[in-house]
Amino acid sequence: MKTVIRRIARLEDQFGTADGRPQILLTISRAGCGPALDGDRWVEILRETGFLPTGRIGVLSFLNVPSDLNAEETEKYLREHAAEICDPRRSLIKVDQEANDP
Repeated sequence: MKTVIRRIARLEDQFGTADGRPQILLTISRAGCGPALDGDRWVEILRETGFLPTGRIGVLSFLNVPSDLNAEETEKYLREHAAEICDPRRSLIKVDQEANDP
């Protein structure tokens, strides 16, 4: 039993939840852009995909989410682009590659 408790404690330390403080998620989006879904629902969808950051502080970039989508289309977009949204560095790499393509 002690082994299990130690393993759980190590996982909590790794994920930044050992001290009982909640995770901080910074969301980046365009000003004045009203989402078709509630922001909490966006995070819930991303959590379901498995791409939501697990560290103490995470960054979610909604800058590339089209503003003219309805709720169903927004959910589909979030699921298809979860990796890019949850790791903004991926979208920066994609932009850099597109800029360098002939």
